[in-house]
Amino acid sequence: MTEKNRLARASKSVQADIEAPLKQLLLVWLEWLLSITTVVTIRVTA
Repeated sequence: MTEKNRLARASKSVQADIEAPLKQLLLVWLEWLLSITTVVTIRVTA
């Protein structure tokens, strides 16, 4: 295995390690946003 391949593979795994928590965070943020808009809508229409 060449040094270039090893570096490419390492950077890919690092990218995956970073992307997973970010996607999780994004999902949590979207759910939070959705719940807030729902509450606001209910308050306004009530």
